[in-house]
Amino acid sequence: ELIHKKNPDIVALPEMCYLEELDNYYLKESKNKLIIAGSIYKNGVNYTVVFNNKNKYLIRKCNASGAEPMIRYQENITTEDFIKYHLNNHLFKIKDKKILILNCMEYYQHAYMISKKFNDIFAIICICSNSNQKVFIEESKAIHNHQEHIYSFVINCISTYQKEEYAKGNTYVFG
Repeated sequence: ELIHKKNPDIVALPEMCYLEELDNYYLKESKNKLIIAGSIYKNGVNYTVVFNNKNKYLIRKCNASGAEPMIRYQENITTEDFIKYHLNNHLFKIKDKKILILNCMEYYQHAYMISKKFNDIFAIICICSNSNQKVFIEESKAIHNHQEHIYSFVINCISTYQKEEYAKGNTYVFG
């Protein structure tokens, strides 16, 4: 309802918040906007779900934490390989501004080097679900010490794991 009512250019939900039953709504509402609908596990792999201009994109997460099951069979990707083979899948344009979408550990692993190498990125949006935002804040500080023109949006969920509090929200913006 808020997406339709407020008509924002960008909507970002945290990792693991995607609801497939909202696909038709997201598709309809994504005309001229970017909707990052969270992420979903499919066949043991975490995908970021993005809607843009009435298209749906599933972007495979390239770097996982040790807590994720996919780490058992997926090797983390180096920043060099991420830039060479995966960066374009993570880039979207809204009102002629380049937006880089990263999923959790991709931010921590790649955002700093990408921000140093590409001066035309307007914002980095990171969706995550973690209990240690300190490492993300440190990464954001490093980025903004060298590239003040880039906005960083880190969208963290509130969640539990085995009935224990896991992530506390801790969403923030730098820039």
